[in-house]
Amino acid sequence: MHQALSLNGTWYVDYISDKPYTDKAMPEFKTDSQGRSDTVVRLSVPGYWEDNLDVFRTTALHSELSWNPEYTLLRYPHAGYSPDMQLANPVGTFLYKRTFTFEKKDGFASAELYVGGVQNTLSAWINGVYLGRHEGYSSEFFLPVPEEILADGENSITLAVSNTRFDGYDGNAVSGLTTRASNNYTGGIWGDVELRVYADGLRDVWVSTAPDLSHFTVKTDGARAKQKTVQILDGKRCLDEVIIPDGETEVALDTAKYTLWSVREPKLYTVRVFTERDSVTCRFGIRRMTSKGNRLYFNGEPYFFRGICEHCYHAMDVHPPREKAYYRSHLRTLKALGFNSIRFHTHVPMPEYAEAADELGMVIEVETPNNTSYTEWQDIVRACRRHPSICAYSSGNEMLIDEAYIEHLRACAAFVHAESDSLFSPMSAMRGVEYFSFGDCKEDKPFPHNPRRLAALDEFCDLYNSYSLGQTSYRSESGDSALLNERNALYKRPILSHEICIHGTYCDLSLMSRYEGTRIGETEFMSSVKKHLQDVGLLDRANLYYRNSSACQSLLRKHCFETIRRTDNIAGYDFLGDIDTHWHTFGYCVGMMNEFYEMKPGETAQNVRRYNSDTVLLADLPRLPSFTCGQKLSVPILVSHYGKTLDKATLHVTLRCGEQVLLRREIRTGEIACGGITPLYTLAAVMPRVETPGALTLSVALSGGDTDAENEWTLYVFPKASGKLPTASALKKANLCISNGMDAGELISRLERGENVLIFGTKPFASEPTIFQLALAGRTGGHLGTAIADHPIFSDFPNDGFCGWQFREMLNDGRAVVLDLKKHPHRPILDMATTYKNARREAMLFEYKVGAGKLLVCSLNLKESDPGAMWLKESILAYAMSEEFATTQDLTPNELHTLCSLPSPGAVINTNEAQNKNDITMKVK
Repeated sequence: MHQALSLNGTWYVDYISDKPYTDKAMPEFKTDSQGRSDTVVRLSVPGYWEDNLDVFRTTALHSELSWNPEYTLLRYPHAGYSPDMQLANPVGTFLYKRTFTFEKKDGFASAELYVGGVQNTLSAWINGVYLGRHEGYSSEFFLPVPEEILADGENSITLAVSNTRFDGYDGNAVSGLTTRASNNYTGGIWGDVELRVYADGLRDVWVSTAPDLSHFTVKTDGARAKQKTVQILDGKRCLDEVIIPDGETEVALDTAKYTLWSVREPKLYTVRVFTERDSVTCRFGIRRMTSKGNRLYFNGEPYFFRGICEHCYHAMDVHPPREKAYYRSHLRTLKALGFNSIRFHTHVPMPEYAEAADELGMVIEVETPNNTSYTEWQDIVRACRRHPSICAYSSGNEMLIDEAYIEHLRACAAFVHAESDSLFSPMSAMRGVEYFSFGDCKEDKPFPHNPRRLAALDEFCDLYNSYSLGQTSYRSESGDSALLNERNALYKRPILSHEICIHGTYCDLSLMSRYEGTRIGETEFMSSVKKHLQDVGLLDRANLYYRNSSACQSLLRKHCFETIRRTDNIAGYDFLGDIDTHWHTFGYCVGMMNEFYEMKPGETAQNVRRYNSDTVLLADLPRLPSFTCGQKLSVPILVSHYGKTLDKATLHVTLRCGEQVLLRREIRTGEIACGGITPLYTLAAVMPRVETPGALTLSVALSGGDTDAENEWTLYVFPKASGKLPTASALKKANLCISNGMDAGELISRLERGENVLIFGTKPFASEPTIFQLALAGRTGGHLGTAIADHPIFSDFPNDGFCGWQFREMLNDGRAVVLDLKKHPHRPILDMATTYKNARREAMLFEYKVGAGKLLVCSLNLKESDPGAMWLKESILAYAMSEEFATTQDLTPNELHTLCSLPSPGAVINTNEAQNKNDITMKVK
């Protein structure tokens, strides 16, 4: 084993500048005329500066510090663009000094200063001699130490560490999720520090697997002139021992007697390489991810990348923890939900995270920070290639890919292909190629794109992380697999659909107590929500909004995943929302779980696995899930299968209305091949005759070989509505006026005279447009859910207390009426939950008693082609003409006038598509 002298522990530290230190001359502590300093403190390495604020506050050093210039105590309400959460972190350069004792033995080939990780740059000196400067925070790195500068006995070492922004590609600032938001201006040394001495120069070893899996190659770094012995160990048992001769650096071994590493069986071995005086080891797995056409393959078998987007959000610690058990727990949760892959959004996993993935079986796509330099790329690949879990690399997130950047990517791809056995993707969402800005070359078919740039990327890229026209993200509710298949035919590489879902939910205020006493809790991101909702009179609705938005998010998520699995030329996805990540746009409630990895209301692991497994049963349902009695139903049943080929399987199909079984079928399937979509059966049925609306459950199950899969969907059947309005005499008898809208004066006059008024529309009220899809996570506009009251109008209309798919067309192109009267409890019949960041009272169905009259307003989009909408309209009419129309919510005529005079919100639905102003590296041409 090479000699490794740990330099962890206590260092003397001083703050020397609010700017980066770039000089080669060694800096010194600040002292007075007597050589004394009262600003030097003792800090532990590894350690972050902001974790030592109490130490700084109790010394004179605190008054010297500069602080995060972007820090501000953000509070709700907040309109417009919601900024990232910031913390008050020290900014600038800290100087580290200590001594160490080194025993200078006879002759050694080389020595290096090893740094496991630093934020963001480091310069080093030993015994006053400059070793060099390193820029980059993503991985370990080494600085050469000349033999002659090391003394036998006591030596001194000095480090200048800066956390200010540094430049990468083309002089642009480097930025990723460990240097944004709550991690912005994080500083310190987060990895081990060691002096490593190599007697024979043997520095490192890693293992590469051949594309055809016929052999694996043990590759070494250093000691080229020495004979090296290679041992392959399974535990303590030696399976192979071979020699790498003098002058060579690698040796290949046959894989015949070895077990391959896979997600299901993550078999690990250890390789030990040694010379007469040096030894290095590495755990490895024999595996290979490859791409061919529009498919991914893992160990030669079709592979569907079911990934989450890892945001580097750590609720309690802020910084990525260094405990492997922490990551093992998270990975077990993700695997139980059916995920087999992770995309690391603009950051590199901690070594402990990658080790846990190696051990538990999880495929990783590493994504470098935006604008990472070629030099930093090299550091990252050399560190990551030791991990069998890491099988792909990407160069950043949503940056502009222009002609100059393509050449940078070409160089990075060449290094990945030469120095690892992983795949290369140019960018997560290819701005400048497939959306937003196309330079001087653009074609509009099959969608706007730059064909010249795409052809250049085809020359060296293995797969693409694609925006997919927003069909799986910003507009996933209307996602169309046929359109996606047409669009994706343009690509000659496998496509991973980028950041799918992006559905926001309400904030779970019950978690606020968990943040008490933490740095994130101090930002008031939850306490200000609570105060804001209390101010607008909606605090008592917050828990209901959270539950209902989570349940609706569950429906939309299932729909989005299934749209992708019905799209033949998508090879996988990175799902944006495994957990909520509140640092992003100051509250990013995108997760299927909260930030503590607990499932949100309305979701279960069983349900997630229905659409997020090797085998997913699919139903090609019509857009509108509501039908009338006697209407014919035809639903193709398919399966997306990525398990072993099934020669014999049985499909069970059941259609139920309540407890009544309407149809039951058992079908023997033909061969179901691995790696595609197979049609299984077309369900044909006639909707039953019902007196009142009913919910139907379509259940399917597939069993055969080692595969059991199930899925289900809900449909709705309604008696055919007459579509007739009440007669004039009936309206007169009921003292009811029906209108599509009227002036405020006329409305108030009618109500004061004791007339009842039913409005199908919004006039004279302020309103904003609605859609069925939830607002994008993190934004300050749009709607995050609905709530349906226990009311006679909905007594026989199937619902679960919120608007499910049966309301899809009623919410699309509808309007939500603004009801901001804070002195009154907010209790509409159909409530619309606006964003908690800038909350308003809104509704689409509500009633008031005004003077002697009564008012009922419906602003849903009630189309004649929608059986549910027509039935609901008749229910509203019947209620308005009945004695049940007796609301207890009173308004004075003056209050109604105030309500009619409110301004429209003027918000734009789901703004901010694919451009994040918080990311300073965003480059638009």
